[in-house]
Amino acid sequence: MIKSLKIKNFILIENVDLEFSPNLNIITGETGSGKSMLIDALITLFGGRASSDFVRNGESKAIIESEITHYSYLIDKILNQNEIECNTGSLIIRREISAKGQSRNFINDSPVNLNTLKDIGSLLIDFHGQHEHQSLLNSLNHIKVLDGIGDYNNLLNDFKKSFTSLQSKLIEFNQTIKKEKEIKDKISFQKFVLDEINKLNPCADEDIQIESELKLLENAEFISVISDLVFEDLYGKDDSIFTQLNDILQKLEKLRSYNLEINTQIDEINSSIITSKEVATHIKNISNLLEFNPDKIESLRTRFNQLKGLQKKYGTISELLDLKKKIEEELKFAESFSDKISQLKTEYEDLQNSCGILAAQLSELRKHKALHLALEIEESLKTMGINWVDFQSKISSKEISIDCNSPSVLIGGKFWEVNEYGIDKVEFYISTNKGQDAKPLSEVASGGEISRIMLALKNIISKSDTVDTMVFDEIDTGISGRIAQMVGAVMKKISSNKQLLTITHLAQIAAFGDMNVIIKKIEKGGNEVSIAEIIEPKNMPNEIAKMISGETVSDNTIKSAMELINYSKQ
Repeated sequence: MIKSLKIKNFILIENVDLEFSPNLNIITGETGSGKSMLIDALITLFGGRASSDFVRNGESKAIIESEITHYSYLIDKILNQNEIECNTGSLIIRREISAKGQSRNFINDSPVNLNTLKDIGSLLIDFHGQHEHQSLLNSLNHIKVLDGIGDYNNLLNDFKKSFTSLQSKLIEFNQTIKKEKEIKDKISFQKFVLDEINKLNPCADEDIQIESELKLLENAEFISVISDLVFEDLYGKDDSIFTQLNDILQKLEKLRSYNLEINTQIDEINSSIITSKEVATHIKNISNLLEFNPDKIESLRTRFNQLKGLQKKYGTISELLDLKKKIEEELKFAESFSDKISQLKTEYEDLQNSCGILAAQLSELRKHKALHLALEIEESLKTMGINWVDFQSKISSKEISIDCNSPSVLIGGKFWEVNEYGIDKVEFYISTNKGQDAKPLSEVASGGEISRIMLALKNIISKSDTVDTMVFDEIDTGISGRIAQMVGAVMKKISSNKQLLTITHLAQIAAFGDMNVIIKKIEKGGNEVSIAEIIEPKNMPNEIAKMISGETVSDNTIKSAMELINYSKQ
């Protein structure tokens, strides 16, 4: 929960330093004094949008800092993941916003990203304002509300896993059918391509090999002439290099008898003699093996041109072979489509059954929980002055014909539309006037009623909610007098196990506060500044009296204020 809040240079707030009660904290002040700025600061601290507009005129940055105590073990996990040490049992969370709109975030002086603040904020604090009222009116959110207070989380999680498998299997099934159609549509063309490739049956790098062989055969006469000349020069004629080297060797042998150190040179000449003979022999073999063969040349040219024609259509030899492999696999796959589709259909139907069993169980538990919710809502609203209440959670399901384009489940031999929440659609209906049928919540609830319905729901949800702090802005919309006093009593009850921060304009609610803060706007240095003052218990009667009658406080208003304060302590 929030132990303290420090705000510096935030919009109109120059410097606020507050210590909050662990129970009910009431924030009051005249319209336009800046009450909502406290809430805006908290929203910003826990990951809300930061803007340069938040920095007070003339200042370089705004700072929001809060000390958090008694937090959930789930937050410890986030701290460990981000390697943030916390040995004191409390967190110091700080956000700094520069006049340029940039922000820096810290937990216990360790820098953190914005998502970490949001993750921690979602586990620490729950904000409720006018947009939450609108959210409550949206029937798409009603199933979430009902499930939020249900004691069937394990079943809901099991269903969601099963539904994910159902969705994945349907996608795979549909993709396979689509692929089958695509392949069947082009199968005749693919067979034609495959026949063309198979007819020529190219080998890897065959075009390169043919081109090289043609180069030799087409120049066989020239190569033969040059080879013969090289052979003659090296070995064949009387004065060949081989003969001359042998003469040199004999002369060197004679010189060696005079103990000259020429052994190395003799070895080198010997090596040259051997090399010259080997080269000559190799060149002669080339000449002997190579012959001008017009028929073979024509055959190779024909083959080469056929390969080039195929390459012009389908790419390189490597690409041709890849295409051949791909087509063969697709044709083979096409032959096994029936078996594959049949297998996927069986697997999908199995999931329709197993997912349907979970969905049916979930639906029954929702209907059971809906009855309890109606009783609790009706009882809670009666304590807030709505004496006659008919609250219903209308749960409906849609039977459909088998449709492979969207997931469905099988229950009782029938197919039902399904989504990640199950087969149910939930919408809250209410009547607050005896004799009138219940209608959708969005059609009948007044501003005052929707505030109380939301509070009643939050009162119920708070029993199982792990969030420790709840913030209410404009909870008193559309109510006054005795009804406001009843609402205050409910909030007091909730604050026995949750910390509440509440903005109110009503004395009847403010009287219930364990700690009361008044926000005022003053002039300082030619500028308007919002300040926050904690109301001392001894000053409470006077401040409550001002909320009743304005700045002019009479003995009667003081007496009325005392009555409200005394009532709140009962």
